[in-house]
Amino acid sequence: MEEPHIIVLGSKFKNKSGEKQKEMRIRKIFLKIILFTFYPSFLMASDFTEEAFVPGFEDIPLMTGMTYPEDGTISFDSPEGRFIQVYMNSSDNFSRENIEGFYSESLPSLGWQRLKGSKNNCYFRDDEQLCIDISGKNAPFVVRFELKTIER
Repeated sequence: MEEPHIIVLGSKFKNKSGEKQKEMRIRKIFLKIILFTFYPSFLMASDFTEEAFVPGFEDIPLMTGMTYPEDGTISFDSPEGRFIQVYMNSSDNFSRENIEGFYSESLPSLGWQRLKGSKNNCYFRDDEQLCIDISGKNAPFVVRFELKTIER
């Protein structure tokens, strides 16, 4: 009689262990579903914030830490072309070299070529010229982005 009692206890123990394993598998599956459902949108959201653009421009990246003052944009279109001027404020920990380096590295991948011999940071693409002027002796700097149509 003792032997069936041990088998019953053993089978109960196995069932509990099997239930725990099944529960753990369900938890892992649920976690994977949650992870694969929401993680890509989280990545896209973080990419979107990292890939901000200078206000008024659709493809000039905004260096992280720059701020946009109220009414910092002048823009107009005409039959001869367009003109956009945007002022941004740099962070206190920026250096002139940081700003120049960021744009000299990022703009060529967007099709902008640096104008040779320009004392300012000027680039051209197609029939447009973009100049980036950094004013101020020390941080925070005022950074002016100016785009205008040029005749070639």
